[in-house]
Amino acid sequence: MFEPGTFVWYFYVPLGRKKLSRAWIGPYLVVRRLNDVTYDIQRHQGGKVNRVNIAYLKRVVNTTGLVSWLETGDSSAHTVPP
Repeated sequence: MFEPGTFVWYFYVPLGRKKLSRAWIGPYLVVRRLNDVTYDIQRHQGGKVNRVNIAYLKRVVNTTGLVSWLETGDSSAHTVPP
């Protein structure tokens, strides 16, 4: 389970169907947990909120350099880890 404020990677199915494509995109921020398997995630502040199943999410392991705009109020604080 993921708590709000957790950074996750999102498995985007259309990208995963192409050979040698990078299907995991993000990082996204978990905005809301609706139940045990459904989450709302958002790429940046003011951006579209995606409602996804937990099967398409993977926790970001290295969160160094990732800052939640919920804490800073700055949407430009996101960086993609190497």
